[in-house]
Amino acid sequence: MNDLLLLLQQHYGLIILLIIGLFIAHNDTPLITLLLGIDVISTQEAAIKMQDKSIFFDVRSIDEYDAKHITKAISVPYGTLTKDNKVINKTKHIVLYSNNDDNMFSIVTVLKKSGFIDISILSGGIDAWDAAGFATSSNIKG
Repeated sequence: MNDLLLLLQQHYGLIILLIIGLFIAHNDTPLITLLLGIDVISTQEAAIKMQDKSIFFDVRSIDEYDAKHITKAISVPYGTLTKDNKVINKTKHIVLYSNNDDNMFSIVTVLKKSGFIDISILSGGIDAWDAAGFATSSNIKG
């Protein structure tokens, strides 16, 4: 019994990660949802959020935003997240999207520290939105 307790104490963090991993694998729940309480939403859910006046943040580079973005989305590249968002009502629902979901954990963390409280992530980003046939815009002339 003492050996088991010692083993649990020595590997507590690893055991917690294993339990979370098993929960995710079993329930298909994204890790970001478990850790930060952030919903990962489909394009259909995002379209409803747009009708409900949610604010869409495109966190890709300005060049990527200019090439193609969700109509009415605001360009908020990762490096500027805390600089230009003082005029945005932080109680409004925010939908984030990118073309790479890998950096979303850090982006959500920055936004939460900046005072945003209601955040979702668009699953599949701009590519999924475009493939679903929803409106996109471009700032490139020609």
